[in-house]
Amino acid sequence: MQKHICKMESHVANHCGAPARASRARYGTLRGYDMIGTNKAMPRSAWEVKRKIHLAAAPANPADATTVERTLNDIDGVLEASANPAKGTILVRYLVTKTDYQTLEHKLEAAEFPPSESRWARFKSGWCQSLDLTGRENAGARPSACCNKPPTRA
Repeated sequence: MQKHICKMESHVANHCGAPARASRARYGTLRGYDMIGTNKAMPRSAWEVKRKIHLAAAPANPADATTVERTLNDIDGVLEASANPAKGTILVRYLVTKTDYQTLEHKLEAAEFPPSESRWARFKSGWCQSLDLTGRENAGARPSACCNKPPTRA
């Protein structure tokens, strides 16, 4: 019988019979999820999202990158913004209950760092805006009744 090494914790626990903790100790992370000894940031809120925005032109110098970051960090609801001048992108973490993707794009345009206008960027912009609006509506929705507690009639 040939032995094989399993990298997925569930596979190790269910198929190989080895304890799952051995897999975690050996590999540390499984499929990119935050596990023992990693520093990948996990959302602290259900309404926190992380988006990457591609700029039409990369910031020319570090001062421009700092200006872009400061512009986005000044928006209410933005938790963190970090520019990558080498790739011409900005990584933004924000709460959909307080701001949305379109607001971020408008602020970038006002600061004279417009987002990319490629076909993919326009599609992604509409998609992210739709996700943000849906998230904001869901955040304001009343919780539904549990199946064993039907709503009372008023």
